[in-house]
Amino acid sequence: MTTTLSALRTRSPLKIVVWAVPIAVLLALAPYVIEPYHTILLGYGLIYAIAVLGFNLLLGYTGLLSFGHSAYFGVGAYAVAFMVKYLHTQSMELFLLGAIVASVLVTTLFGYVCVRYTRIFFSILTLALSQVLWSLAFSSSG
Repeated sequence: MTTTLSALRTRSPLKIVVWAVPIAVLLALAPYVIEPYHTILLGYGLIYAIAVLGFNLLLGYTGLLSFGHSAYFGVGAYAVAFMVKYLHTQSMELFLLGAIVASVLVTTLFGYVCVRYTRIFFSILTLALSQVLWSLAFSSSG
């Protein structure tokens, strides 16, 4: 593990830019080059990559196993669905803002409750809270 940390510390910002700029250019040009279906799949893959990065940060650096990450996706999705149904919003920027605000509110609540616990207790509590949100969504959808 120490070799990994030392390798991360010695990596220069120039090397990061050399890799990041071509990748950003390819991602920006992808919708013009590939089919729409593959663009949507790429978008889903990138969204899940963000979730995995958050999971890796939590488990890798703190050792806390969280089962609540899916709850934040669900909260964002339901926030957008409510915005469409009740507020008749059609702006993608407002969808993103609403999903982020709703997820941050739920994250703050979950964090306030869960941050006091460690190891298996943290895992069980995040699982229980995400199941509460699932139950709420399941009961309100039907």
